[in-house]
Amino acid sequence: SGSTNDYFINFNRKIGMNSQNKEGSDLVNVYGQAEREPQVPGEASRLLYSMHDGQSTELPDFGNSGKMLSIKVNEIVLGDESTIGWAEVTICLGTCNFGSPSISPSPT
Repeated sequence: SGSTNDYFINFNRKIGMNSQNKEGSDLVNVYGQAEREPQVPGEASRLLYSMHDGQSTELPDFGNSGKMLSIKVNEIVLGDESTIGWAEVTICLGTCNFGSPSISPSPT
């Protein structure tokens, strides 16, 4: 992202080796790396948001750009043991037309 905060997004399908997962299962998850010196041992990243179909969130001043990074989950298809599940996600930097985020950033 160009700053000391790095983010990554995943679709955490609860199947196979992830079948025992307890957090963020079958959801689109946004993880972030905290801006702290020194970093807490063992905390390389932390879960910021877990989103269902239709939910969205925003990351302000992404990469010190002064722009908002918006993330919206359009659709999640779980499939089954024989069909691969997937998520359709839209990511936009700057002006987007998602409406108000359904998941607001936590106060820091």
